[in-house]
Amino acid sequence: MAIKNILVAVNGSTGSRSAVEAAIQMQAKYDAHLTGILVHYGHRDRFTEENWVPDNVRTIMSEGIRQKEAVVERDFRAAAEDRVPAEKLHWLALSGEPDDTLAKYVVMYDVAVMGPNARKSHPAIDLHPERVALKSGRPILVVPTPFDPDSLNKRAVVGFDGRKAASRVIHYAMLYLETKSQVDIVSAGDKMYKPANSISAVDLLARHGVKADRIRLPGGSRHFGEELLSYCDKVDAGVLFMGVYDQGIFREELLGGATRHVLANATIPVMISY
Repeated sequence: MAIKNILVAVNGSTGSRSAVEAAIQMQAKYDAHLTGILVHYGHRDRFTEENWVPDNVRTIMSEGIRQKEAVVERDFRAAAEDRVPAEKLHWLALSGEPDDTLAKYVVMYDVAVMGPNARKSHPAIDLHPERVALKSGRPILVVPTPFDPDSLNKRAVVGFDGRKAASRVIHYAMLYLETKSQVDIVSAGDKMYKPANSISAVDLLARHGVKADRIRLPGGSRHFGEELLSYCDKVDAGVLFMGVYDQGIFREELLGGATRHVLANATIPVMISY
């Protein structure tokens, strides 16, 4: 099934502008529908239910929020003008907890495109790609800032250890990998989880017409996230695919791990899935 339904998270930040540019490129490549979505944790809906809030205050707050939404929508449509057909360009503005609300909408799209977590962005619009992937079960393409428009056409690297999340991201990424002339399946050290009598990841891709090379990094003192990014830099890769939270979300949140390191330091787009 082809990619025909793309969702891009938009909030006016520098990171979201990079995500919009990447999403527009993908729309042109796949002739897909492109939906921009703004999710913010505003006070409009919450205060509507509170009887003590005066009507004039509700009106002022609602109008202020609508104006801010309109600015973000205007910038999104301006970026897509003359590049995305009007009948394939869509817009949503929603109020709610950003990660939870976006995750509920992602499930009906082929892929979601986001900027990285900005850390210093306002909590009302703050998004965490890895949490959206975890809650939605859908693939998320995380686009760094600055974004190199040529990166999506370069070599692809797949971080693979045989676990469920890594296997899932290969299947999600298949439509992207089929257009690549070079795909590297990369693991570190001797750890490889492989079901009994299963085919290899290279064989899996070969059956879909994708030529891939198996790369085993030596491993060592650095964790897998560092190894992956170092390898991507070495071969001038344009996009990285990886599963997230294979060690468990609480372990990663508390102690750090490959997921957090890659998303915090990647200079190329990274597709993640859980």
